[in-house]
Amino acid sequence: MVFEASWYALTHHDPNICLLISSFKESLLLEPMYDCPGSSVRYVLIDQAVVLGEKPAHYWSRSEGASFYGMFAAEEEEWEM
Repeated sequence: MVFEASWYALTHHDPNICLLISSFKESLLLEPMYDCPGSSVRYVLIDQAVVLGEKPAHYWSRSEGASFYGMFAAEEEEWEM
């Protein structure tokens, strides 16, 4: 994936970048990490609108896997263009 290659490139050059990215990632996932344990949520999608603070994270229950993967595929196609 592009993210993995970018992560490796950034952290390989400056270890402080790793801390910055980890902090950012944790701030994005803070609400889902609080909301999801003990609930029926199985899937969480963080898209660009979530990162920009325009919308909350998307949640799906265990039985809604197909819907999650459909939205995930649509997001991937949008970024590949």
